[in-house]
Amino acid sequence: EIVRARKAKEGMYKSRAVMNNMSMQLAANLALSKAAGCMQKSAEVLGAMNDMMKIGEMSREMHAMAREMEKAGMIEEMMNEGIEAMDGDDIEDEANMQVEKVVEELTAGMFEGADVSNVPTAAPAAATAAEEPTQARGAAEEPVADEAEVNALRDRLQAL
Repeated sequence: EIVRARKAKEGMYKSRAVMNNMSMQLAANLALSKAAGCMQKSAEVLGAMNDMMKIGEMSREMHAMAREMEKAGMIEEMMNEGIEAMDGDDIEDEANMQVEKVVEELTAGMFEGADVSNVPTAAPAAATAAEEPTQARGAAEEPVADEAEVNALRDRLQAL
């Protein structure tokens, strides 16, 4: 009777293991069916989005946008060049002189009596005078180059 009881106990353990195995297989099958359902819904959503996108039309719109951005860039470049041509270097020189005046007013009297023998000075006047004729020649050549560049930009803009 004890031997039969032990065999019955072992049989119950085996049955329990088989039932746990079946339970795990059912849970795995349920998870797979849920994943398949999600994949199907995802495929439907992606298909609907693909239908709504219209690739050809989007491509044409992107090319048109690129052309418009190029035109805007050229227009901006032409406007900046025009503004620079109108401003010239006189405004910069005038602004620099005003800054120097303000600095002189603020520092007036602060450095009186200070030992300035060890302070480095600006370049000699002869060196700056030698540079001025080359700068004058460069400024005279600039409008010709700018005019040619502006004409080239206008041609490109009209081609668009």
